[in-house]
Amino acid sequence: MATIYEVLRDLFFNPRYSDLEIVCRDGLRFQVHRVVISLHSPILDSMVTESPSDHGDVVSQIQLLDVDFDTFYMVLQFLYGGNYNDYETFGSFHSPSYVVSMTPEEIDANLETLPCLRGDPAAEDAIVDGDYGDYDDEQTSSSLDSEDEDEEVDETSPHGDMHGGFGQSQEVEDEEDMDIDDRRTRTFQGHSLFDSLRVYCVASRFNILPLKLLARDRFYRTAEKVLMFSPNINNRREARWWTHDHQRIYRSKLVKAVFDDFPRAVHELYQTVPESDTLMRAIPPMLIAAGYNNDGFRNHMKPLLEEHPDLALAVIECMRIPNSQE
Repeated sequence: MATIYEVLRDLFFNPRYSDLEIVCRDGLRFQVHRVVISLHSPILDSMVTESPSDHGDVVSQIQLLDVDFDTFYMVLQFLYGGNYNDYETFGSFHSPSYVVSMTPEEIDANLETLPCLRGDPAAEDAIVDGDYGDYDDEQTSSSLDSEDEDEEVDETSPHGDMHGGFGQSQEVEDEEDMDIDDRRTRTFQGHSLFDSLRVYCVASRFNILPLKLLARDRFYRTAEKVLMFSPNINNRREARWWTHDHQRIYRSKLVKAVFDDFPRAVHELYQTVPESDTLMRAIPPMLIAAGYNNDGFRNHMKPLLEEHPDLALAVIECMRIPNSQE
């Protein structure tokens, strides 16, 4: 027997019974089902079920002209499938996330605590770093080591485009760098920092709490990878990645891209997340404080801190060592 999400996923790809149109930025449209939209969000429900017009017409269109098409597409994936795809968790739309099995009380409790303080790794970590297939450690370890050592660091920071793909860094990778058995590696395409942040903002706006928790957890799990890259300020070409597993080639590209894009993502976060959302806004200063003793890391973050004095003060608070008598 098909599960509810399997049925809803079929509806997601079949607009035959759709009865509501959602218009996003640039006039791009979705044909959706009002019962699905109303089920997940009390705010969207009120927008759909408001009083009919004088002619007796029900609401047939919602305009969200300030919401990016790609972002709302991922929101709809969650509403219909219990999960959403991004560059790091591609294919997850067909497997409901851990948040859909949590009670409302568990959702609320988890939203009051950051992942780093809960002590429970996100259930998606296996999806993010896994799915590489089986391979022989002895035959492949040395080739991975040598290729990772020979790989040079790109001096150019990738620039994200919110209208391209899913709003991620569109860095084009040389396929020769990935000339290894596909069972053990995958082509790097980007990270989910911007996706997770934008999905989080939409979920928060429409009070879709399970999606808000999922997006925040994903944002944190990706953002903490900024600490895995150790730049050498004297010779950028000698920078090394702190990854020592068999997927180091893919993961090295990932942490490098996160390191490059982290300041821009934090800038966007501080522009779009309200000051009242203290926990989401606490993630960047915690991570910056954790890596601040590294000269290259500090130089990379300095322009960001100069632009956002409130962020700099939060970093100082995170670095403060409590008095033993307090």
